[in-house]
Amino acid sequence: MPNQMNQQNQMNPNPMQSQGQLTHLELENLRHLIGDHGTVANKLDAYAQACQDPQLKQIFQRDAQQARASQQKLMGFLH
Repeated sequence: MPNQMNQQNQMNPNPMQSQGQLTHLELENLRHLIGDHGTVANKLDAYAQACQDPQLKQIFQRDAQQARASQQKLMGFLH
């Protein structure tokens, strides 16, 4: 049981903190994830622009849209 409590404390170092509030580390990681999804979307758009194969171009465009959608979902946790 103590090992399980220790694991929980590592995930949330302040056990008294409400579940609706992010820790500083979680907020920092979330911001990095949001930025990374934006970078991936931009790169996929660039690959789609440079691509000659219509099927591959469509895949890049779809994946860029999905990365942006994920970015928007992650941004929802900031509010």
